[in-house]
Amino acid sequence: MSATGILGRNAGAEWTRLWSVRSSWLFVLGAAAGVIGLSVFVGVSQGASAPVGGSPWRLAGIFGLLGLFAILVLTTVAATADHATKSIIPTLQWTPQRAIVVAARAGILVLTAACLGLVLMTAASLVIWVFAPQLTFWSAEGAAALAGATLVYATGGLLAVGLGLATRNTAAALTSVFALMLVLPLILQAFPLDWMVHVIGGLPGSGAFFFLLGEGPGDTRMTASSSSIVLIAWSVAALAAGTWRLLRTDAT
Repeated sequence: MSATGILGRNAGAEWTRLWSVRSSWLFVLGAAAGVIGLSVFVGVSQGASAPVGGSPWRLAGIFGLLGLFAILVLTTVAATADHATKSIIPTLQWTPQRAIVVAARAGILVLTAACLGLVLMTAASLVIWVFAPQLTFWSAEGAAALAGATLVYATGGLLAVGLGLATRNTAAALTSVFALMLVLPLILQAFPLDWMVHVIGGLPGSGAFFFLLGEGPGDTRMTASSSSIVLIAWSVAALAAGTWRLLRTDAT
């Protein structure tokens, strides 16, 4: 069988492995319920005061962070589950080409993360717009917010896959992912050091905050370019580390 055929076969197996367990559906349903429920609350409470011609996408950004939380958990657990259960051994016996296993897993999980994130962001924006019709649902600002959110969810998913493959431990991977994406960008602001601003600006979570909320944490002065570079660099580095460990060390 050709490499393309093996990759397709493994991609199908990864898709089945992801959606054949109840926990994946529970993560998605929980995230959808939380995002839509909070969107209804915001739409009802702030709909009348929303500015005419404004964008519901920016209001929905905070719910994008909630969706990111669920998506990072889903992708991290999916990336580490077969190491925890030792099912990685029959997986690699079935497909000895480990690089193909990594490519299939990363591709399916990143695609899932990006699509789920887009659906949640769109649903939140649509709900807010229903309660605040004076807002402009589709605009250049909305398109930019959607593109930025896509980058955040895709790179966040790739970061989770890479750290999951590198640590091979669900707890360690979850701790690392959430520290980089959500915790450290907020906590480090408490240190009154000039150089700490540069440290915060170099974290992937700062890029996620910029695209979802419209600005980086603290005084980081993030831009679309700097946020994109930081997110892509961290996700690629994490995947490279995870790939190296799977290719060069024993799978167990």
